Amino acid sequence: MIQVNLFGISLFILSIVMEFADNGDLFQKITEHQKNNTQFTEEEIWQIFIQTVRGLRALHDLKILHRDMKVII
Repeated sequence: MIQVNLFGISLFILSIVMEFADNGDLFQKITEHQKNNTQFTEEEIWQIFIQTVRGLRALHDLKILHRDMKVII
């Protein structure tokens, strides 16, 4: 959280920064596999799982609240 003084008024600003993914997000990959009637390899599934868990751990370590975690079936 950043405090900014604007015309004598003190404001607190919350900035959310999201990293750009060159190859699209996970939802795009899932729909691509559905469209092509293909499946993720076991290695790809493990990589996605490990990256997700590491990301959540990093957020928890920084005491950042996360929400909007969904399971797509």
